[in-house]
Amino acid sequence: MIGLFAWAVIVASNGEDLATVTAPDADHKISELAKPAAPYLAARVYWTGEPATAEGNPCELAIETKRGWTVVSLGSDCRGNGRYYRRPEGQELVVKSTSLWLRYQIESSDPDEGGTEQADYLVICGLVDGAPRCTNAIEIGYAFDGKPKWKVKPTLKAGALVLELDKGKRAALPADTAALLGKSKLSFQ
Repeated sequence: MIGLFAWAVIVASNGEDLATVTAPDADHKISELAKPAAPYLAARVYWTGEPATAEGNPCELAIETKRGWTVVSLGSDCRGNGRYYRRPEGQELVVKSTSLWLRYQIESSDPDEGGTEQADYLVICGLVDGAPRCTNAIEIGYAFDGKPKWKVKPTLKAGALVLELDKGKRAALPADTAALLGKSKLSFQ
């Protein structure tokens, strides 16, 4: 695994120390928080692993606060090469109110399927007992060959996540996304 940060203690999403690691490989950075705002000092999205692997490589969101760095997994199949193409792209990494929002897209194609899929995701992070904790990745949109099939609009209202169907039919949504339609309390892991 490629290290993320020079001599930083990395903390798991449950607050436990994971390891002290080495400097990041610039080729693995996907996006970075441009304008840190309290309580966040920095945030970066990276993929780790080997660039020539046919299997997916993990992606992580690393968040720095006064407490140190916390790393949250975004999934183990977010970047792949080989028989099929799979690439993550950061679309938004911003602080909204006291929450850190990460919106990203994973584009993939399989030569047996003919076409390119784009899945959009949202992760929201907040502080719990002084340490960053995040939601699981929520799929908020899907397109095939650039044509949107469905999309939901996420907003925060009074500390709750509100997902509204913006395009497509509820039946087309993944079960996890459909279960969050309407107003949901944020569940940080």
